[in-house]
This record gives sequence, C-alpha cells and structure tokens, in this order.
Amino acid sequence: IIFFSLDLSSIQYGLIGSNVTLHCNMPSKETTVEWKVNGKAVALAKEVIARDTFISILNANRSQEGQYSCHNARSGETLNTVQLKLGNPPRNLSVSCWSVSYPMTVQCFWSLGTETFLPVNYNATYSLGIMDKEQKECVQLKPEENSCTISNILMFSEISYVVKVTATNPLGSSAHMNRFIVEEIIKPDPPENLIASPIPGQRRKLFLEWKPPSTWPEPEYFPLTYLIQYQKVGTQASRVIGPYEQTNFTLSGLRPRAQYSIQVSAKDFTDHGHYSDWSSVVSAKPWTNS
Repeated sequence: IIFFSLDLSSIQYGLIGSNVTLHCNMPSKETTVEWKVNGKAVALAKEVIARDTFISILNANRSQEGQYSCHNARSGETLNTVQLKLGNPPRNLSVSCWSVSYPMTVQCFWSLGTETFLPVNYNATYSLGIMDKEQKECVQLKPEENSCTISNILMFSEISYVVKVTATNPLGSSAHMNRFIVEEIIKPDPPENLIASPIPGQRRKLFLEWKPPSTWPEPEYFPLTYLIQYQKVGTQASRVIGPYEQTNFTLSGLRPRAQYSIQVSAKDFTDHGHYSDWSSVVSAKPWTNS
C-alpha cells in the first residue's frame, strides 16, 4: 500500500499496479465525507474502496489518475484535494557512447527499458578510470535530455573513461555505468552531399563525389576513409568496395541504361572504432545518347 498524508492541495505519485491509499484530513470524527474525482462522485467498486477517512484504489492503473478531493458531505466544504499521478520508477537504464567528432568530443546517449509515464531527470558524470575520485559533469542541455557531451578528451589513453548516468523520478531512481577507450568508440556521422553524375560518352560509368561529415573536425589532420555501396535498382544484391581515401570515385563496369542506388560510409583513417551509418541514398544512370 502506498500511503499519502495530504496537505490541502498537492501532487502525489503512485506505482502502477500497486494499492494506493489517500487520506482525508477531517476536522472532527463526526464529519461525514464525500469523495470526488475530477469533480464527480467516485464510482465505488471492488477495486475502489471509500471511507470517511480514506479512499483506497487497488491495483491502480492510469485510467484512475486525476484530481481527488474529499468534502464535508453536509456543507460541501473541500477538505483536501490531491492530483494523483501514476507511473513507474526508472528501470533498465542503458547507456552508449560514441565519438562522432574525434578528437574533440564524446557523446553519450541513454534510454530506459520501460515507460515511466512520469517526468524523468538525468544526472551524468564521468571520470578517467574507476579509481578517479573527481567526477566531472557530462554536459546536458537540460536535465531531462537523454544525451550528454564530454569535451577535452584525452587521446590514446590506456585507462578507460567511466560514464555514470542516474535517472530519477518521484518513484525511484536507476543508475548505469559505461566504460570505454575513446579510440574504440570512434564512429563518424555519415558522409554528406553525395552526388552521382553520368560521365559524357561513358555508358558504363558514374562519377561520385561527397563531403566528409560536417561534425568531423579538421579532416585534413584527422582524415577519413570511405566505403561505397551500390546496387542496380530492382535487384537484391549489392556490392561494397573500398576503403578509399579520396572523396570522389568513378564507378565502372556498370550496366548501360540501368538505374543504380549508391551510398557511402566513413571511418577514421587509423582504422580505430567503427564505420559510420550509410549516407542517404542517391540514384543515377550512366550516360546514354538517346
């Protein structure tokens, strides 16, 4: 049973599926009390039990949320009101971290395994190694944001970073830690502005060009390599070629007049970390004179 002692007006929280008991502050034992929810008399049932001093909701569900009030049955005077909100505590928190802007920042993202139906605030901190006593802030734009950013990262450290995220709402909290070596979690964003163009006079070729992701800092000092994936439209089989260091490439050996869909993926030049997700698809046909 979740027990609430109420002020005249307040917000109270209950766990979905639990028994919730709300009490009424009565001025005297002789007072007869009437209970209302959202301004209407409470419909009593096996799962809703009302007495002069309390109302109990058994196995509470979200349809029973609302503003509960108790009144002097004779005068109609309001004795207490409470806004009842039902939900779940944060559970099964998972955290993942990626460096999409190596070596400038690491971004961490998190999610809960169950819906809480209540506002959740998050606190995110990090340290270099589990023994580091100094917990630094992993910067969030807002406490309810599900991501944070670590700046000024230490390159090529053999000691793991440790990120701790704590999720809290009125019914409880949950925490999760994630350990990583920065170079192992490098994952650029997809390449941008991919263009596929026919080459005049070349019936079996397409010219591709693209740009590094805008979130990748200083590609001239921290270059990327690229994979190219392409397939003839209407077929299931695709081909992946690369890696290539340049941001343009000529596809050859294509079928004349056929339409091709093409994507590009990027990875750190040192081969650390992971390939990006594939870029947006572009489609093109080789040159034809008809």
